[in-house]
Amino acid sequence: MSYMRNIKVWGLALSAMLLISGLAVANASAHQWTDNGAAIPVGTSVATIGHGTLTITDTNGFFGSTVSIECTGDTTGTVGPGAADTTSTVTVTECKTDVGTCGSPSASAIHLPWKTELSTVGSPAILRDTIRADGAGAPGYKVKCTIFGSTITDECSSERGQPKVTSMTVPVNLEFDAGSGTADCTLGGKEAGHVRKSVDVTAAKAGHSITISNP
Repeated sequence: MSYMRNIKVWGLALSAMLLISGLAVANASAHQWTDNGAAIPVGTSVATIGHGTLTITDTNGFFGSTVSIECTGDTTGTVGPGAADTTSTVTVTECKTDVGTCGSPSASAIHLPWKTELSTVGSPAILRDTIRADGAGAPGYKVKCTIFGSTITDECSSERGQPKVTSMTVPVNLEFDAGSGTADCTLGGKEAGHVRKSVDVTAAKAGHSITISNP
């Protein structure tokens, strides 16, 4: 059965998450993760937690209609050294259907951990956090819906994901905007899915305060 071809991350992320396709080439960034002040680069790595709400949309869902679900969740990972970071776990705590038909919606991240890195994209350059595979497969999400008593599953993934860094203060905000791109889905096909909204990322332990330096 054909339904929900959507997704990326969580992000999750949630995202983190997803995942999702950027149209511009990403370049290594002169920005770097810092701890306890913009002048103190992260030497090894600092454990992080994230919390946010993401909207996962399938532009060609059940019966060919658009379906969107909104999910809230939490992430764990690390930042540093330099521009590198990771997403280790994504826990989705609640989902609801925003648009279309999706009974009892749920979502989970696939192919964790995800390798992420601060990168400048486009011209003029925009700071983004690119999302790549870390050996387990392309980052993404699995969405499940109940339709007419049957469970419909769709997996969407991409190594082109790049949420925009909209805050270099505490917490660091990662926004999935139109420039974050699209995901390829098992049901919807190429570029059928996208993710919107954002995740806030902070240090996991007291005594740390992560942010991002200006180059």
